[in-house]
Amino acid sequence: MMEHYMGESGKHAAILCLVLAGFLITVPVSGESALPSGTSQFKVVKGMAIYIGIVPAEILEGHIANRVMHGGLPVGPVRFHLTVAIFNHKTGQRINNAKVTAQIFTIPEKTGYKELELMEFGKVMVYGNYFSMEALGPYLIQLHITHERLHEPIDVEFQYQSAYVQL
Repeated sequence: MMEHYMGESGKHAAILCLVLAGFLITVPVSGESALPSGTSQFKVVKGMAIYIGIVPAEILEGHIANRVMHGGLPVGPVRFHLTVAIFNHKTGQRINNAKVTAQIFTIPEKTGYKELELMEFGKVMVYGNYFSMEALGPYLIQLHITHERLHEPIDVEFQYQSAYVQL
């Protein structure tokens, strides 16, 4: 299914590598998935293919040249960066003009939504922002997406189980 989004330019491949890098964080040393059964980091909703990735914030620090991204890192020892890539499911065309907000929380604690900013990473555009995620979870990631082609917003949820262990 992912090859549908590759395109000739290879830019989709770079986005998927970034998103899949977030997936690798969810695989513990044992090789078994840390995601609860039946969860995914890819969903199709209202004709939009939505991919998420979560990586430790420190990974991005080396790639962002001397600037403060998204208002800076959140306070706390365990900081992650959520990345969202959105494509037209039929054509595979990347969507860069949506408005995306997200909230990440452990059940039952709920937080407010944060705007995900359009950002360039590896010469491709994705949406992202930092989140503090100090507990092992499970976490619920809720995205709210608006776009000029949609009659109503998209609300989509992903489950995430952190593989991070603070020593």
